[in-house]
Amino acid sequence: MKRPQGSFISNEKNKFIVVRDFDETRFSLPGGSCHLDETDVVCARREVKEETQIELGNIISLGLVKTSVIKDGFMVSKSKYIRNFS
Repeated sequence: MKRPQGSFISNEKNKFIVVRDFDETRFSLPGGSCHLDETDVVCARREVKEETQIELGNIISLGLVKTSVIKDGFMVSKSKYIRNFS
């Protein structure tokens, strides 16, 4: 199972970095799905580097966010997202 993750990244002015794909209208946290052989920290480093060209320093795991979508009383999807801070 893939583990989606997103990282809250602050710069030296304590402003957070967000990304937007060229074909998207909304912004999101840098991140993506971890490969099966990756730890969460290795995944966060790789995804952030791919999307922002930034090498992360220390990474703090913030935890896991679980979401569920319920329609007409039935669960139609569930997701887990790993959250990090650097």
